[in-house]
Amino acid sequence: MNELFKIYQVDAKEALRIQESKNEMHQHDFEELIIGVKGRLEHFIDFKAQTYSAPFVSFVAQGKNHRVKPILQDNDIDFWVIRFKSEFIPETTFQLYAHFHENATLTFSNQPVFPDWSSCAK
Repeated sequence: MNELFKIYQVDAKEALRIQESKNEMHQHDFEELIIGVKGRLEHFIDFKAQTYSAPFVSFVAQGKNHRVKPILQDNDIDFWVIRFKSEFIPETTFQLYAHFHENATLTFSNQPVFPDWSSCAK
């Protein structure tokens, strides 16, 4: 990634494209947060595969081998992916590593925990 910071949305079209792609284990030269508002995520990280239902937040550290597969739920999905170089927030990177050391993904109750961002994307 050439940018210092990048954010994008994974909608149904993008999720289906990822599902149909080769989608092998890989690693990044950046940090990545995946915020699941709707849908499910099959995440293979640290030699374990687990599936999470939204709402969740998943952190993938730079250099960590992983594979993600977004899964539509009721024909819908809404993920936000935030990618950033460690230089973007250098003081925070250690705290992220410490917090997610044992758990790459945090799940939440089914109560609405994320705002409805659909109106912001327009």
